[in-house]
Amino acid sequence: MSARTTGDNHVATIRQVLKELRKGRRFLITTHVRCDGDAIGSELALMHLLARLGKEGHPVNDGGIPPEYFFLPGANRIGKGPEDIRGKYDALIVVDSGSIERLERIKTALPPGLKIINIDHHKSNERFGDVNWVEPHSSSVGEMLFRLVGEADVPMERNIALPLYVSIITDTGRFSHSNTKRSTHQVVAELLQHGIDPGAVTRNLFGNRTLPELRLAADFCTRIQVSRDGRVGWAAITIDMCRHWNVQPMLAQEYVDMIKSLRGVDVAVLFLEMESPEGRVKVSFRGESCVDVSSLAKVFSGGGHSRAAGCVVQGTIDQVEKRVLAETRRLLEAAANGRKRTRARVTV
Repeated sequence: MSARTTGDNHVATIRQVLKELRKGRRFLITTHVRCDGDAIGSELALMHLLARLGKEGHPVNDGGIPPEYFFLPGANRIGKGPEDIRGKYDALIVVDSGSIERLERIKTALPPGLKIINIDHHKSNERFGDVNWVEPHSSSVGEMLFRLVGEADVPMERNIALPLYVSIITDTGRFSHSNTKRSTHQVVAELLQHGIDPGAVTRNLFGNRTLPELRLAADFCTRIQVSRDGRVGWAAITIDMCRHWNVQPMLAQEYVDMIKSLRGVDVAVLFLEMESPEGRVKVSFRGESCVDVSSLAKVFSGGGHSRAAGCVVQGTIDQVEKRVLAETRRLLEAAANGRKRTRARVTV
């Protein structure tokens, strides 16, 4: 059976999305602020799919995209802010965003009454669209869009396949995260038939670090702390650190994975200080199967997946660190007590 149809329980919703795409002519496409590979790849795949359908897709993000994604076909067409929203649109397509608030400046610039198509795979998604296609068990929005291409009966081509491939490999951590399933590999196997060079993609995404970035990473590693029981690891990156090493803060977002790589750590937390007059900190969580970090992020009005989530918290680094670590300890204690009760019931 083709990977385009395997395990799909959302056919009606996919067809509803496709109906909206066929009905309109010009679409605004956007995603969450500080976008990642799944967000960017999904935007570009949609843009190229719409072109194959005789439509126009206009991607605009708050802050554009990181430079490592410039190699993707059509990346130069992604707008950098509200000033790039121009003309009349038939609908807004939001990809990979759990809430409309995560669009930040783009949200405030949206034309009133614009129909919203919400395509996402975060279980914390708030279903803010007029059409909501949300699959929490999918590895990525890229994997979801692969099925949309199949339903549209559009021949797969490199301009669509390459962004989808990038969506999937980034959101699965190069197939190392628990969201990687058999269907994920089946989809990727089909995408690789369309002129994708995996080695070249890896070099573009993960092999282009600058010396200042590595020095910031080395500085960061000296600041990692671990709880007494070894289950929680955390560290902070301040604006001063980024300025000292001349590195953009958004380039350090994935440093949380360094903390998570420590043996015995069940929850890894990265505190990233943001340039903000009122003081804000971006908090990233990574977790093991024993704890759902999306519930932790939700306490601070964030969201995400069970094993990877995040939020933005107002306050200084020290204030936010104290609040978040206290909540993390409470979550781990609650999870441990839940397991004890379960074992007790089984014993009885």
